[in-house]
Amino acid sequence: MLLNLVKVKNEEGIVQQFSVEMPIDVDLIRERGYEILSPVSVKGNYYYQNEELFLTATAQVTLMCVCDSCAEHFEKVFIFPVKETFVEDYNVKNDDDYVINHMTVNIEKPVIDNFIQSLPTKIKCKDDCKGLCSVCGKNKNFFSCNCEEIENIQQQLENPFGKLKN
Repeated sequence: MLLNLVKVKNEEGIVQQFSVEMPIDVDLIRERGYEILSPVSVKGNYYYQNEELFLTATAQVTLMCVCDSCAEHFEKVFIFPVKETFVEDYNVKNDDDYVINHMTVNIEKPVIDNFIQSLPTKIKCKDDCKGLCSVCGKNKNFFSCNCEEIENIQQQLENPFGKLKN
């Protein structure tokens, strides 16, 4: 997705608002078990000053996820910030700089980079997810079992020091 810089370059310091939707296809997202269900919606503003473009935005995307505790599939809306600086191509200092190409900037890579950085390492279907029973494998959000109690009693009986507990 390209942003046109004609207006902001001609009137340095003027803030330009934008709102775009862009489809993304990122292998890394699929490798982590997510499925992208919607285009990324990006809303924010940008301005040009001293040969740099400053972009501040909020982005949103809906994913199909798998809970790390109970293995259930669920939809989650991810909202993440995008705050980046672009430099003129002749001022590039390293490979990580985002570049202004003449009168446009491509915001796709910074949006994807910020999206990947905002993803949690572990994700749950809900904050109070109870997970799976480690003995019978049932989803404790939907079923109750006393497997862990039985297992604890058996371990105490088998443990020669279990009698000391009484």
